[in-house]
Amino acid sequence: SEGLIEGKRDGLLEGIEAILDIKYGSKGLELMDIIRNIDTVEKLSQLKVIIKRSATVDEVRVSFIGMVK
Repeated sequence: SEGLIEGKRDGLLEGIEAILDIKYGSKGLELMDIIRNIDTVEKLSQLKVIIKRSATVDEVRVSFIGMVK
């Protein structure tokens, strides 16, 4: 079960990285060092939605600050 959760987390991280790259380029990818510290699949799923709906990198940054331990 833990392996499945870790696999899902890794997949979400890869997807989030791709979305940030496509949508915001290098400015978006700068967030990945912080995003990798998000510890749950649920929070990463929420972040994916936030990124999709966001208009700027700063909007993403402000939205996920509370998700990081």
